[in-house]
Amino acid sequence: MSALRIHKRIDGPIPGLPELTPLIGKTVDIIVMEVPTIETSSESIRSQRVRLAGIVKSVDEHLSALILLLDSGDLLNISWIGSALLSPSELLEQRVAVDGTARFSDHGVPTRIEADAVAPARPEDSFFSRPPRAAGQMLKSSDLHKAQDSTSGMAQVFGAWPGDESDEEVLQALEDVE
Repeated sequence: MSALRIHKRIDGPIPGLPELTPLIGKTVDIIVMEVPTIETSSESIRSQRVRLAGIVKSVDEHLSALILLLDSGDLLNISWIGSALLSPSELLEQRVAVDGTARFSDHGVPTRIEADAVAPARPEDSFFSRPPRAAGQMLKSSDLHKAQDSTSGMAQVFGAWPGDESDEEVLQALEDVE
């Protein structure tokens, strides 16, 4: 394994690396390490099935392309390769779930998304309202930490648990369920 140290000023945004935006105008040390690669099927990493959910912000009249606004605030260009199910006017400003194939750059950034199914989104589809990531990439801990409010996390469970009931009442309720 070899390493190379580069002292460089970041002059502007770097495509595909929005997390470096706060460093614009600063000089940073970049250490490039040559790491042995593990042979894998390039197609399995660069192309994968995805499900997305968001609001259709734009759609062309032939339904060959649409722009999807995700809950994360990201806008994704979607190429439509399926047969037309809905008219463009029925899709515009509607929350939908999109199934298709994402193509990724070598850095794991989605470069093209080809949709073959679009349907009205269900509440549980909100899980898919963030940009897709190429399989095999490392997770960041920030991806795992999600803010909770009164309708999510443990707050969603509290109030649904037995509260002031006695043990006998809880046991009786369990027997009634069986």
